[in-house]
Amino acid sequence: MSIISYKLDLVITLVDATTGRDVTERDIFFYRDGERLMPARRGASTFILMNYGREDFDLVTEVRGFHPVRTPIRYERMDEREPLAIVFLIPDGNALKNTDICEVTGRIPKLSAIEAIGLSSQRCCINLYNARRQEMSVFQTEGGGDLEDVHYGILHAQEDTFEHIEVGKSTAPNVFKLRYPLEQPFDVNAPICRIVFGNVEKDGSYRIAMRRVSPDGTPAILRYQKNGDWYYLKCDFNELTDKKILKAKKFETPNDREEVDTT
Repeated sequence: MSIISYKLDLVITLVDATTGRDVTERDIFFYRDGERLMPARRGASTFILMNYGREDFDLVTEVRGFHPVRTPIRYERMDEREPLAIVFLIPDGNALKNTDICEVTGRIPKLSAIEAIGLSSQRCCINLYNARRQEMSVFQTEGGGDLEDVHYGILHAQEDTFEHIEVGKSTAPNVFKLRYPLEQPFDVNAPICRIVFGNVEKDGSYRIAMRRVSPDGTPAILRYQKNGDWYYLKCDFNELTDKKILKAKKFETPNDREEVDTT
């Protein structure tokens, strides 16, 4: 009797980049190097690839009502037991006839990432950080909520920057394990906001969008990575353009500032 074995190669979860909600559309297509993939659907927004092998590749996802997105799959950065790829999809405002989506497109040579936090959509505030345990305690704010997602930004209001954190499991009420240690000092009560991801192509072309808060403004801090350096821009997404993004300022570490001050 022959034995058929199955090996889990990839778990794919689809998320609306502008809201953090699961994408549950039915017309969904996945591609690897132009070849269509046929993952099994598990739940409303989760798919699994079995017996495809674990070689690095770029996953292209096409969903009705959203722009196509390319997601690099790099297994050395994933959990060996259950490699997970969260695909952040940007709604196509024209296709959905949705005027509440503020979208910016452009091209920055050697761009590798672009993302933002909305300053009007904080989830909670940081209270304490235990570096030894790599745990962060938070307290809820009015109109906020729990840390239900993975990617958040701790706002550094005085510098108009933020630190991207990845939240793991909750170890106690309002206490969360971080996947990576904090690298920057923070102010107690600093707001924690959900990260809004943009999409970047190999030639540096990008697309990023945010839901409009009000006609009067959608305050945000945007950042992008170029040549390994991060650039930050405090902006109003209602009025943001590709030319304004190019005015972002390079982030300087405390060591960088000390070197500048002593010359």
